[in-house]
Amino acid sequence: MADPAPASPTTEPAPASDAAATLGLSYYGDAFDVVSGGVATGGAYEGRLGLLLDVDLGRVYGWDGAHLHASLHQIHGAAPTPGHVGAMAPLSGVEAEPNTRLFNLWLETTLAPDTALRVGQFTAGQEFAISSNAALFVNATFGWPNILAQDLPSGGPSYPIGALGLRLAHKTTNGSILLAVFNGDPAGPGDGDPQRRDRFGLNSLKLSGEPFVIAERQFAWPSRGAELRVGAWWLGRPTPAAPLGPVGGGPVGGGAAATKRGNVGGYAILDATLAHRGAATLAGFLRLAAAPADRNLISAYADAGLTVSGFADRRPHDQIGLAVAISRVGAAARSLDAQAIAAGELAIRRDQEIAVELTYQAEVTSHWWLQPDLQWVGHPGGHVPLPGAPGRAIPDALVLGLRNRLSF
Repeated sequence: MADPAPASPTTEPAPASDAAATLGLSYYGDAFDVVSGGVATGGAYEGRLGLLLDVDLGRVYGWDGAHLHASLHQIHGAAPTPGHVGAMAPLSGVEAEPNTRLFNLWLETTLAPDTALRVGQFTAGQEFAISSNAALFVNATFGWPNILAQDLPSGGPSYPIGALGLRLAHKTTNGSILLAVFNGDPAGPGDGDPQRRDRFGLNSLKLSGEPFVIAERQFAWPSRGAELRVGAWWLGRPTPAAPLGPVGGGPVGGGAAATKRGNVGGYAILDATLAHRGAATLAGFLRLAAAPADRNLISAYADAGLTVSGFADRRPHDQIGLAVAISRVGAAARSLDAQAIAAGELAIRRDQEIAVELTYQAEVTSHWWLQPDLQWVGHPGGHVPLPGAPGRAIPDALVLGLRNRLSF
């Protein structure tokens, strides 16, 4: 079951329609070297082996229109971002705590010719708030955006933590409508890293936290090669979803903030084919998102990028891309910094984190891709103190990387 290049590591390939059951295998191996700046220079490697099962229940049991999907991930190596860069957005979309975990376990059935219902454990990050034209890029924020990863409990229903949920999808004459309700705290209550609270991907099978609701309207213009997605989300959680103190602790690292009732946010995404010349195609994306600044670590987010494919006759599937993302720290968090600076407890005020990525994906075979990658991270952590040097911010980081991807 090979998926075409590129493919985001937070999504999974569609099942083959002509098979009753399909077993797939995928592997992502990401090596990075922080050559300057960040928390510490040096290299790290992290890999993820995925096992995917798809069953057409119509062929197996006569349940027409029903489909079962399950996936397991074996994650190994060392995450490069915390110890080397100190950024909020991970350098890689496969970056996670080493472990073997259940990721997806869901059933989908057709309710009407144009309407489908999915129920079980899955993620919003596989269908909602994502850009089709951003799938090439390695940095995690170009998949599930940093604003949602930082503002939602446990990072929201996104890789590597699936959540118990229900999703309706309805196809219209000019696009689709998606609506989903998820367990509001996928990893369950507690302190510390949510991935360590839910080490094996089983906690989300239990209900915990207030519900998380997300809806998206998709408009498609195939003749123009364009798609527009507009979405909104609501979380019925009465306290700030993310600590407002700086990443890595510090005087205001506890995240004290006024309690707010619930949380909301919205986003818009435009994907478009911009130009054709022979077999070459230039495509782009623009994504904007916002959330209330009085209760969220990130209140505004924007990313954009360009990709070019088909530019080499002998390598028709190779792609090159350039993208940038900006995560703006919210007013409440910056106010905490200002108070700490006035009290002499802090010397640096946060502003934003910037990620810039230049990447090239080369198809070696129909099942194997290599992807050299260059990233620059400006103001890692949003401009927070360097560990061990509280009067100095973490320096901007320059990172070299190589992704090795296989899919069968």
